[in-house]
This record gives sequence, structure tokens and C-alpha cells, in this order.
Amino acid sequence: MVTLTRLLYSYDEVMLNLMFSILERKDFREVIFWTAELYHSGFLRELSDFTWTIYYDFYALYSNVAFYKLNVKLASFKKTSEITDIFNCFNILFQSKPYCEVFIITRMMKLQKVRAIRNYKNVFKIIESALKNKKTYYIINYLNASLIQDENNTIKYYNEFIQKINKKNITLFKKKSKNVFSELINHLFKNTNLNTIKFKKKRMKYEPISISSLKYYESLVSINIQSNTLQEKRHYGLHDFTGIFKLKRQQLKIPMSDIFWYHWEYYSKETPFWREKYEKFNVSWDNEKIVFTNDDKLEEFYEKYNYELDELPHDISYKSIKSFEDNLTILDFLYKYFKTINLPLQKNKIDIKNKIQY
Repeated sequence: MVTLTRLLYSYDEVMLNLMFSILERKDFREVIFWTAELYHSGFLRELSDFTWTIYYDFYALYSNVAFYKLNVKLASFKKTSEITDIFNCFNILFQSKPYCEVFIITRMMKLQKVRAIRNYKNVFKIIESALKNKKTYYIINYLNASLIQDENNTIKYYNEFIQKINKKNITLFKKKSKNVFSELINHLFKNTNLNTIKFKKKRMKYEPISISSLKYYESLVSINIQSNTLQEKRHYGLHDFTGIFKLKRQQLKIPMSDIFWYHWEYYSKETPFWREKYEKFNVSWDNEKIVFTNDDKLEEFYEKYNYELDELPHDISYKSIKSFEDNLTILDFLYKYFKTINLPLQKNKIDIKNKIQY
């Protein structure tokens, strides 16, 4: 179901546009805007998880970004919930060059089902043979199937396999369970001859977040909801690339504009920022209609929390309800943000037609 954030963007579309703004590497204020929208909507854990997702998909394999740099900051964020820790993570990624190979493998490869695995040692014998012949697709397919069927056994026998190949104790320790497939693929490419890109890592000196960027964030912090709030605070609209991914809005039977104008209360009820307010007023729900215990409560609620959406200028509402054309594909996304794609798409059965779940 669509979940509307503090400023009534769809949560999944905010996540995607945060990713775009980091990969774009042009406007850090936009990174701050989308981060702040998620943070002040109450999606703190999701922000932390998404940081790892972006890292493993685009930066862990070839980039200069060291794991420990993000790990320290995200550990601090877990303890203090200070948004500056997230900003500092994204500032590192923003200044680093992204690569798309792991993203393509984990999100776009047409993987086949593998029947129930009974002997994991035999699976890794097959993978070892495929590695010698550099049959990347078969390696990825079996690793994915093995992970789906038994994650713990897969990691156990993978570590035995990788130590045998390298004659070294190079162990994969599962760090973030949501990204275990990406973690494993990164580890595999780094420690086998599947890695076809010659890349010499250099130390990078990252520029700190500018004072002007931090001042910009301060302008986003407090929101005293009133009729002009969205006009003042909605600084960015959705990128056209948003529509090439699978979106919650695509599951709706009504247009996003109807959700925004007529049902925003119902579709924001799972967002912590709004849920707290609904609980305070003890509201209930009749299908998609908000129900108050009495008229006084209704009036009090809308006196405090009324965006007056019907009076919004079109350009402001359009920033979140725009329709997406079908003329863009995932290849347009890849060619825009990545200079090279070091993975033959056709040879490795890469799906360039279907929308991606991200």
C-alpha cells in the first residue's frame, strides 16, 4: 500500500529519489532534502538499512569507500538517532564513484529456480567448476538459490569454498541480513578471478558537509503545519526515472492524485509522524475515511494539521503526483549514472524490460 510521508510524498518514491540524488553527485542539498523527509517522517531504521543497500549495490566492490567508515557512523546513529551521522554516510557516498555490476546481478539477472538442495557441498563443487570456466551466470544462480533455501548453510559452505580457492582464511561474516546476497556477491568478486576490472584503490580525502548545506537542513526541521507549508517546504519533485521501478502506486485502482487530494489521511496512517497525531486524536477508519469521536475533535485536528490541498498551486502538488511515461527503461538509468557497464548483459541473461523492485 502507498504510504505518504510528512510532506505527502510516497515513501517508496522518496527512497528512490534519495538514491538518484546520491548517484547524481551534483546537488547535496537534494540528498539532504530526501533524507530529512524520511527522517522527520519517522523512518529512522529504514534510513539506516537503505544506507547499507546503496553501499552494497553501488560502492562496496570497486569504490574507495571503506566499510568501517559507514559502520562507525551507523553504529552511532543507532545509539543517538542523530541525523548528521546519516548525512555523513551519504556525503562519503556522494563523493565516491558508483559502479553498477552488483546492482545488475542482484536486481536484474533472470535467475532460474533450483530444486531442493540436500547436499550443499555438492552445490559448491558445481560452483567451483563454473568458476574455473568463468560461467558467471551459473555461479550467481546457484548461490542465490542456495541462499533462499538455507542462508546459514550457504554461508558456512561458501566460506569453506572461498578458503579452498584462495588458500587463505578470507571469511564472509554476514553483516546486514537484508543485504546478504549483495554482501556475498561483493565478497565473491573480490576474492576470485571473476573480478574482471583492474581497479587500484586510492585513499580519498572527503570534503566535510558545507555549512550552507547544514543551514539548509535547519530550514527543513520544524514544520508548523498550515496552508502554505507544502509551498514552502516541497523543494524537489520526483525524477522521471522513478517510474522505471516497481512502485506502490502501480498497485492502486485510482490515480495518485486522488490519493493525495481525497485520501491522504488514510494513506499516511502508517507513517510515524502522522500515526502519532492520529493516535492523539483517537481516530478510527471506515474503509479509507477518517472517523473522529466527535465534531470538536474533527475541527481541532484540521485546525492544527490542514495543508489545504485544494488550494495548492499545480506545480507544488505535481512534485509528488506526476505521472511517469513509459519511454524510459532501466538502460536509460544505467547509462545516465554509470560510465561503463563491465558485465555483458545478453551473455549473463540480464532482464532489461521488467521493472525492478527496489
